[in-house]
Amino acid sequence: HGFEFPSIANMNASLALEGLAGDLNRHIAAYRKMACITLADWQCSINGCVNPLDGAGLERRFSRYRGRLPSAWITAQQAMRDPGVMLSLRSTDQSHVLRGDVSLTHVLAICRVHEKDVPHGRVWLSLRKKGVSLLRHAGGWNA
Repeated sequence: HGFEFPSIANMNASLALEGLAGDLNRHIAAYRKMACITLADWQCSINGCVNPLDGAGLERRFSRYRGRLPSAWITAQQAMRDPGVMLSLRSTDQSHVLRGDVSLTHVLAICRVHEKDVPHGRVWLSLRKKGVSLLRHAGGWNA
């Protein structure tokens, strides 16, 4: 039964989770922004616009991306997948969508992930040729 010391794996997982949450909430704006850019790259370039730290994104393993992603973040994501833990970091700030600061390509990818009906690919190509690349270029919301 040991001496009730936490295992090295549990300590590593705990430190990695604290580090990931700390990076994304850093009080120094430049560091926080770099962490958000890294997460956005992970979400869109590697994981098909699915948040790797929540829901379906937790089902995928990313250990082969060491070198492209911070190792501690991969360890944290793996720890979040543990059935005994079941944690997630939800992306709650969606203000960029209301401002229209999201690409139509991203919107299309998210719609496809959630199996929503989307216009044919030619529609997207036509919009892009006309300079419509962001959601705000297609329209906006008024309060």
